[in-house]
Amino acid sequence: MEISEIKQRLKIETVLKHYGLQANRNGMLKCPFHEEKEPSLKICL
Repeated sequence: MEISEIKQRLKIETVLKHYGLQANRNGMLKCPFHEEKEPSLKICL
């Protein structure tokens, strides 16, 4: 399966939920790879 096909089949919300992540109302979330106090990762929906 190609990456483009995966992107077409899965919504970003589904992927985030699978990993236990949730963006705030501004589409921001804390980076899962670093210890952060404030969200710095922007998710474009």
